[in-house]
Amino acid sequence: MAIVLVPGTVIQWQAGHVELFPLRPDPVDPTRTSCWLTMLVPAEQAHDTDLWDGNWQRVCETIPAEDFAAAEEIQHNINAGVVSSLQRGSPTSRRSSSI
Repeated sequence: MAIVLVPGTVIQWQAGHVELFPLRPDPVDPTRTSCWLTMLVPAEQAHDTDLWDGNWQRVCETIPAEDFAAAEEIQHNINAGVVSSLQRGSPTSRRSSSI
């Protein structure tokens, strides 16, 4: 389950741990965004470093290859003028914004 906190923070419950992704715009280059990943693990399982190292490796491979790649493609389409509006919100409360 993913929860998005405004502005630009995602909390993801995944495989017995929580991943925290704060995203922040670059203060100089508007085409860049910084993201920090924090993995929160249960204290009673913190000693299982093989498990967490494996999870960390999967996250560091999957997020850039899938999520960030999709976001980059969306941004390219916006910049190219292919997308004229965006929808945001849940399926029952969508709002459109012109770009």
